[in-house]
Amino acid sequence: MNQKGSGLMLVLALAAGLVGGAISGRFIASDPVNAQETSKRAKIIEAEFVQATGFQVVDKNGIPRAHLGTRPDGNKTSLSIGYEEGQPRAVLGNLPDGSIALSLIGPDNRSMSISWDAGGRMGIMLVDKNKNIRGQFYLVSDGSPSLTLQDNNGKVLFKAP
Repeated sequence: MNQKGSGLMLVLALAAGLVGGAISGRFIASDPVNAQETSKRAKIIEAEFVQATGFQVVDKNGIPRAHLGTRPDGNKTSLSIGYEEGQPRAVLGNLPDGSIALSLIGPDNRSMSISWDAGGRMGIMLVDKNKNIRGQFYLVSDGSPSLTLQDNNGKVLFKAP
């Protein structure tokens, strides 16, 4: 085969490939196939509670791990997480007046709370394992600071201003 014949053969092969590809797309058309992600997400359950109770997340042994609910009087909503020995380790709560607090509770039951009350006071409170307030640092609504330290019996050891 000479050079002219080889060139003609190449052009015919390219044209046949283009025509064959276009025609096969028309006659052998199907829906495109895409890989789908395997869902490894946990189920989301939507629910509504009627009375002042809540929702609880438990582990495979029935031990509480999180709780979302209200107090029996319905005046406080809270989210509690990180349970150890039946006690939460973090609680985020709010009151109808707009007050909100985040409390972190250690294994020895000492706690630290960050709060913002309805009056505009915000700050940090430290509580010992017997639930006695031992220290408070707050900014009152006008922005001025307040620091109080207390002993085991609640007696003020230091206060500024």
